[in-house]
Amino acid sequence: MLLTLNWCVLQVVLVYDQWISLSNIAQGSAVFAYYFIKRHDEREAQISLPATISAYLGVTEPALFGVNVKYVYPLVAGYV
Repeated sequence: MLLTLNWCVLQVVLVYDQWISLSNIAQGSAVFAYYFIKRHDEREAQISLPATISAYLGVTEPALFGVNVKYVYPLVAGYV
């Protein structure tokens, strides 16, 4: 029963929310690229890597407000 319910939710997400999923992936990838560039800075790495993971899982607020709004270039890259 639980596996069936999860599969139904996954199908709904894959079929009906494709644009939202693409937006999450785009924002997460922009933050990941920023992490890859600034990975030697410990403070930025502590913010950007968890924000990337959460954006890939569907919560984009840490990525958006933690990195993308603060530095405009990842925000524009996520839009493109």
